[in-house]
Amino acid sequence: MLIKKKRLWDRYRKHPTANNLQYFKEVRNNLTSTIRQKKSEYEHNLIQNCHLSAKPLFAYINSKKKTQPLTCLKTDKGTISDDNIIADEMSNFFQSVFTPPLSNMSNSQQPFNEINFTPFFSENDVFKGLSEVKTNTSPGPDEIHPLLLKNCAASLAKPLYLIFCCSLRTGIFPSQWKDANVIPLYKGGCASSVDNYRPICLLSSFAKVFEKIVARFLTNHLTNINFIHQSQHGFVQGKSCLTNLLTAINHWSLALDKRHSCDVIYLDFKKAFDSVDHSILMTKLEKLNLPPFLHHWLSSYLNNRRFRVTLRGSYSKWSFASSGVPQGSVLGPTLFNIFINDLPLCLSYSLCLLFADDLKLYCTIKSAYDCLRLQRDLNAISQWARENRMNFNIPKSAVLHIGSKNPKFIYALGTQSISSKSTVKDLGIIIDDKLKFHEQSAFAAKKAISTASYIFKSFSFLNSDLFTILYKVFVRPHLEYCIQAWRPYLKKSMDILEKTQRKISKWCPRLSHLSYESRLRSLNLPTLSNRFDRGDLIQTFKILKGLHNISTNNFFTLSNDHRTRGHSLKLVVDKFHTDIRKFFFTNRVVHTWNSLPEFIVSSTTTNQWKTRFGSLFGSM
Repeated sequence: MLIKKKRLWDRYRKHPTANNLQYFKEVRNNLTSTIRQKKSEYEHNLIQNCHLSAKPLFAYINSKKKTQPLTCLKTDKGTISDDNIIADEMSNFFQSVFTPPLSNMSNSQQPFNEINFTPFFSENDVFKGLSEVKTNTSPGPDEIHPLLLKNCAASLAKPLYLIFCCSLRTGIFPSQWKDANVIPLYKGGCASSVDNYRPICLLSSFAKVFEKIVARFLTNHLTNINFIHQSQHGFVQGKSCLTNLLTAINHWSLALDKRHSCDVIYLDFKKAFDSVDHSILMTKLEKLNLPPFLHHWLSSYLNNRRFRVTLRGSYSKWSFASSGVPQGSVLGPTLFNIFINDLPLCLSYSLCLLFADDLKLYCTIKSAYDCLRLQRDLNAISQWARENRMNFNIPKSAVLHIGSKNPKFIYALGTQSISSKSTVKDLGIIIDDKLKFHEQSAFAAKKAISTASYIFKSFSFLNSDLFTILYKVFVRPHLEYCIQAWRPYLKKSMDILEKTQRKISKWCPRLSHLSYESRLRSLNLPTLSNRFDRGDLIQTFKILKGLHNISTNNFFTLSNDHRTRGHSLKLVVDKFHTDIRKFFFTNRVVHTWNSLPEFIVSSTTTNQWKTRFGSLFGSM
């Protein structure tokens, strides 16, 4: 049709008659209508299939953005624009954060052979790992695409099983699988500064399948010996950012309810994952009573790893990573948790919470003596960092003095004092020193509106069904991220969130003239207040049923009176003296939870609970 349109236009220019113009307009209008229809169908399919793979949808949205690629880099020697030189500069910067090991690890290269080796996995496990490979990820330096592994899983399972067994029996991790391509990811700030990029590693898909099998065995072993400290919430099954924040704010609100204060020290490790000393990590692994072959294999896995920076088809020279756990790997997070696991053991008075390398240390302040005890624990953490060759980024560390009568003690790491702030971003949530979360409400609303504008403007043809899908998947999560921990109790703060949904719902075509309630019915959306209530109930169900790896007694008290009507998991409202505690998750959910019927509470899985709840109260 495009060729026909061009020919008719050329004919009209040569012979400008009314008939030729009319014929050209008919073809042009048909072509325009067809293009719009096909574009609408394409966008419709992208949105409908986003739950299967969001990558094509994001690629389509990002294609609408005018982004500035990394075309030049400013260095001490001047500005460079050659891709090969930029890649080398990036590689030198990424390598500068590594440190040599405290002791020699040459034993990982010594011959080893486990005579009585018994595999802890089967050929079927390898086949399952190949079948579950994510095909929308990029290949590593071997350039073997994950799709090939998935499609050829039946043929590759046997030879890979034999290779994996040989690798474990000899304690040698294949050297080619240690290589990684590194893509510099822009973090923000000046785009021409090397400091504003973080390394994203692309590893061999074969190595990831192998690591997943080993990681499953190692995780089960750590679970059986109850090794991981209860303060660690990162990369631990049954724990998350939400459980970390719920635990922390539960402690802090209790302190305020008792008319006490609370000091929270946020400590930022400098390049934590890249600074792990291999020799110290291997010493800690020795204490886990792992099979000798696995210990030797892990030493080989960590030693002599290489990386190169790739930029638009150009590559830097190969560089060695002399420290750290491989980022982008499957085993890396587990190994880091093992490395940092003994940090909470050095505390004597205060409590701490971890999410991988994110550390916060806190203590209830009743007198000045409690501040001194918290400083002693801070000194103990500083000593742990020196012994484990980890450094703190003191400018990024902060102290949050919670409570109106807080003495605001000045804490220090060594000779450097830690700055005090009235608000701190904790795992993506802005925590203020009064625990009112007004700033967080405004931040969540701003982010939701920004995302909605960015998403909806990328599509030319939207109906109410497609609008609802995009809103639920990409926009609403910003408003309800960890909301169970920080849900504001002040009306002005809650109104900020509800008004945000009210504003965004007006952007749906052909619904802007309706009232807010009518728009919600047309879009099949609940109010945010009702949505948050449902989230509270789901979180309560998970805690009571042990689906979260946290203690129920720390949050709820079960009723001992079984004579009343209702279900068998009724809760008791704890005593409170302040609105902060009255409207915190553990108290505000009790009445609603106790009013649920037995057939909802008796659900065995979260999905079953949601289905039963939806059948009674409607989908949300």
